[in-house]
Amino acid sequence: MRILFLGNANNPLILNLAAELKRTDTTLLIDIIAVNDNAGEAAHRTFNKIWITGSPQGFWNRKGLKTLWMIRRFRTVLKSVDEQYDFLHMFFLHVGFSGSTDLLQRIARKRIISVFGSELYRSPEVVIRKLRSLVAIADHVTAANPDTLRDFRKRFVYPEDKTSICRFGLQPLRSIDAMKDVSKESHKAAIGIAPETFLITCGYNASAGQQHYAMINAITAVKELLPDPYLLLFPVAMGGTATYISELENKLKSANLNYKFIREYLPDNELAHLRCATDIMIQIQITDQLAGAMQEHLYAGNVVITGAWLPYAVLEEGGIVWWKTNSPENLGSSLAEVLKNYHEYNGLSSKNRAIIGSLSSWAETIASWRNLYL
Repeated sequence: MRILFLGNANNPLILNLAAELKRTDTTLLIDIIAVNDNAGEAAHRTFNKIWITGSPQGFWNRKGLKTLWMIRRFRTVLKSVDEQYDFLHMFFLHVGFSGSTDLLQRIARKRIISVFGSELYRSPEVVIRKLRSLVAIADHVTAANPDTLRDFRKRFVYPEDKTSICRFGLQPLRSIDAMKDVSKESHKAAIGIAPETFLITCGYNASAGQQHYAMINAITAVKELLPDPYLLLFPVAMGGTATYISELENKLKSANLNYKFIREYLPDNELAHLRCATDIMIQIQITDQLAGAMQEHLYAGNVVITGAWLPYAVLEEGGIVWWKTNSPENLGSSLAEVLKNYHEYNGLSSKNRAIIGSLSSWAETIASWRNLYL
């Protein structure tokens, strides 16, 4: 069987899915059209073939022209694909793909879309109208969250019997398990942080949708409650722009806060150290469906503060313990409560490990993905 992925070739979720599928069936061939500028070493180990779309430069890197560039570039890349596939699996919906539905249908017998959420919740109606042409050629649609899948069906008028829940297994859970006897202080030392440092991880990528500015404002407002020493950790390896990251850094400097940026993708063992080293994780995206990074922090026993507006019913129904803020503006008061009662709340978080393991270990999730290709 031949499968063609369409998405970010460096995204750990997509990489690990490809690796797990191949582990269950060694005859599978999985290629990818990578919607990024390069493919890292892990991508070259995992995929049989890689085509790179790249990103617009110079004149084309202007508002209003980027989409036109992608429409033209994507068609060029598709025409260079010299294989026929049983399945095309899209992990990324872009308005620039909508002009190539003829080629997408030609290169694959069946087409699957996995919805991450932003394309559904953050796209204006003019973009949704363009994306409808992609949805129209899809034989099946998946999401990790029942709420997201319901919202997708409603907005795109898509039949329920052609949708299913498929959750990404979280590879770092295995690494966290392997480190169960390692102390938090040792985890911090392993990622170059002084063992006595109180570590707050702020979001998990560089997208403005993470609402970093609201986090910084909230932390600044309760700065006197932060343990000494403390460090704010900002993972910015994925998403966002260089300009946004630079502006974020300037704001942190102006607020006189102690911070560190993680600018590179981390291998699973280092990622596991980071999750286990964290004391508090803040996750207040504008929209989401079921953030893998947040689940890993919950599995590691972190105290997690998240947005009450996010569709996490499946976690709440499972009994997850966390602390919610009603709005980005109220994050400061939520963080103050957690800091004042940290030791009590930290103890309550320990029950999350078993719940996340039952939802998002590869042992539990891989069968739903395999069933897509039967």
